[in-house]
Amino acid sequence: MGDNSSTGRPSGAPHRPDRARYIADVLEHNILTGHYGPGDRLPSEADLCRHFEVSRPTLREALGRLSALGLLHSRRGAGGGAFVTRPNARDLTTRIATQIALGTTGADSGAGMIEARLQILAGCARLAALRRAPIDDLRAEIDRQSDFAIDDAAFRAACRRFYHAVAQGADNTVMTVLAQAVIEAEAAQAGDTPRPTRMRARMLSFHVRLANAIAAGRPADADAALGELLDYELQCLDAPQGAPAGGAEPTFERPPRMRDLRPPPVQRLTPENGAKP
Repeated sequence: MGDNSSTGRPSGAPHRPDRARYIADVLEHNILTGHYGPGDRLPSEADLCRHFEVSRPTLREALGRLSALGLLHSRRGAGGGAFVTRPNARDLTTRIATQIALGTTGADSGAGMIEARLQILAGCARLAALRRAPIDDLRAEIDRQSDFAIDDAAFRAACRRFYHAVAQGADNTVMTVLAQAVIEAEAAQAGDTPRPTRMRARMLSFHVRLANAIAAGRPADADAALGELLDYELQCLDAPQGAPAGGAEPTFERPPRMRDLRPPPVQRLTPENGAKP
């Protein structure tokens, strides 16, 4: 970073009070462009203060901003200092989910979250189908969802784990992190939204179709299942509280008995009906 020839101040440095933000931006740029990589130690506080011509409190404010972003962590004692964090997928997911949840409030946030979740999952599901991803985790969550004796919280948790498993099936870290962040942000905003039995049964039928499509390597069928699930969830969101979504009633008798609400089993593929050997 070059210095201003007349003042010694780094080129481009602002002549305004918020020096901490400027320093944080410069260091963040150096980290994101690879000048400092994961595990690298930044120059000492004394060297950074000299370079940026600031006091220690101002520098520490800048370093604190980077720590809040998950880019730095501090170590004390001999060999200590500020080190660039080695990111992991779980931390990235948590940070992104928090930002999404905080930045998407208002009347349209529910529909926007549903749309984002299912559109991003559609990409994950297509890759999972093309790669014939294992569906053991999907089967397990379908089994949990098919138990209509569980309460709403347990059903919502099983749906969330199901969507996480679809995202993992893509075998693409970037897509998985983004999908899981949206799933968690939506869950945080939705809170205790009820899932009546009729709605559970309908959602379960889409989940079974999606798992079958992934197992069979049919990305178009996976797309169709998620597209219809999107339409159904948006209808439910728009329907008056307690009323079924228009045109979305399940096909079994009304009122449904528990034994009628078991989904068809996820297709068990064999080499004879199209599975990979």
